[in-house]
Amino acid sequence: MKHSLLFVFLFGCVFLLQCRKEKQQNPTLNAAGNLKQGGLLNKTVVLVPNPGANHDIQPFIQQAVNNARNGDEIDLPEGSFTISRTIQITKFISIRGAGLSKTILYRSETMPDTVLSSDGVNCIFKFLINSSTPSNIVVSDLCLKSKIPSVTAGDGGSLACDYGIKFINCIDFVITRCRFENFGDAAVSIQHPDNSAKGLVCKNQFFHNVKGPTGLELGYGVEVFGENKQWVNDAQFGSANFIFVEDNTFDVHRHAIAGGGCGLYVFRYNIIINNNIGRNSGQAIDAHEARQTPGANYYSTRAVEIYNNQVINTTFEDGTEIAPGGSAKSLVENAILIRGGEALIHDNELQGYRFGIGVMNFVATGLQQYPVFTQIGYASGLNYGPNHKGVDSNYGNGDLFAWNNSFTPYPGTDTSSLFYNYQPGYFQEDRDYHFVAKPSYEPYVYPHPHSNK
Repeated sequence: MKHSLLFVFLFGCVFLLQCRKEKQQNPTLNAAGNLKQGGLLNKTVVLVPNPGANHDIQPFIQQAVNNARNGDEIDLPEGSFTISRTIQITKFISIRGAGLSKTILYRSETMPDTVLSSDGVNCIFKFLINSSTPSNIVVSDLCLKSKIPSVTAGDGGSLACDYGIKFINCIDFVITRCRFENFGDAAVSIQHPDNSAKGLVCKNQFFHNVKGPTGLELGYGVEVFGENKQWVNDAQFGSANFIFVEDNTFDVHRHAIAGGGCGLYVFRYNIIINNNIGRNSGQAIDAHEARQTPGANYYSTRAVEIYNNQVINTTFEDGTEIAPGGSAKSLVENAILIRGGEALIHDNELQGYRFGIGVMNFVATGLQQYPVFTQIGYASGLNYGPNHKGVDSNYGNGDLFAWNNSFTPYPGTDTSSLFYNYQPGYFQEDRDYHFVAKPSYEPYVYPHPHSNK
């Protein structure tokens, strides 16, 4: 009897040691389980049980989330498991798998698209945080997969508009060492407060997050939106106050990254290949214009920094290998297209597109007065009118700056160039865009300080 009790006691001790780790962190918890500043945080590592290969793991993860406290980490088992519903998270809880090739959460091919596209189902992890307190949430070391997508019309593949991970109003989160496949809307969707955009997406693999031959006018690796309520005066270029997307790979998307609604992002040191879905609207790197109608894009993207990326297409828009002598119009139109806000674009390698960088605004028409609402150059245009010139810190406020980018024009018929201005009536060199470095600009430290979490 004594030996049995001793065994139970020792087993319990080993189990607690496996599931509970303590480390120094800030913030911490009070007796009610709420966050407070300073002190120690007892982080519990919760092990989610293995439901068996190809069984639904969602109820087990959701139960672990429901029982967890702020600061806890939920560890997922090795194996392939289906996900039947969205895992809803409103606490500062991290999710860790056994590795991006070892923990695989996927959508069953038997799930109808109508179900997969519905609320409560259409996202695998949804972090609804709504807090200005740094969260220190980390999602890492797993693979998320949607249904096999449609590639050609009528092939029977999925056309569901679904997501991998959503973060809503969360500060200081990290998504790292994950793989995302086949999501129809966006693999990663981020909404940040208009004036506070601190988060990191790094060292991930994004593969074919697009559905249908034209991408459903969606198909994003990462999308970044603000709350779309307030156009902040100072974008704080070179600061930590952006969503950083760095050191990722993107293969076959409509946009590897898109922004809108006061979004702030830095896209750097990424590799994009064969971004060949939707030639005229399939730019690899995108910033939406303001549409001034209810929805996600009343305002345009607020500000972006795009640098040290490789953006390379090896095929025409139809998927055939690029060869010289054909029509440049057979290429995907733009590697980078900026439609609103302000942008700093430098030191990128751009290849296999008709144009390296384009500027335009879909809602601008011939009779509108300059400047169009939150267009490129909007801030300086408001201050100085349509005839101003200059690149100093005042006159360049709100403009696009592009410098030191490499581009090889396509050797065929039709125009192919590093830069193309679609609407010269609205955008003028040395007024709204400039081919020099922005004065006094220094990029934020690389790699990001949180990249090793």
